[in-house]
Amino acid sequence: MNEQTLSQALLNLPENAQESIVDQIFGSEFLKALGFEIMERVPQYNTGDGGPVDYALRRNTNEDIFLATQANPYLLLELKGRDV
Repeated sequence: MNEQTLSQALLNLPENAQESIVDQIFGSEFLKALGFEIMERVPQYNTGDGGPVDYALRRNTNEDIFLATQANPYLLLELKGRDV
C-alpha cells in the first residue's frame, strides 16, 4: 500500500458521499495503509453502553486471532460521510 493509492481513494470520493460510500472507497484502503489485515478487523464492533463503532482493530498473535476472539482492540474507528 502506498501513499498514492490512499490519495487516489480520497480523490475518488463523491463530494456528498454517505458514510457507507466513504467506508467502501476509502475505509478499506485506509485500514490497509495502517497495516491491518482482514482477520485483524471487526466491523460494527459493540463497545457496550456506547454502542457499536464502525471498526475495531488489533494485531493477531499466534494464539489469538482478533476476528475470532474480538478481545482487547487496539483501535476503535468511527467513519463519517462527507454529507454530514
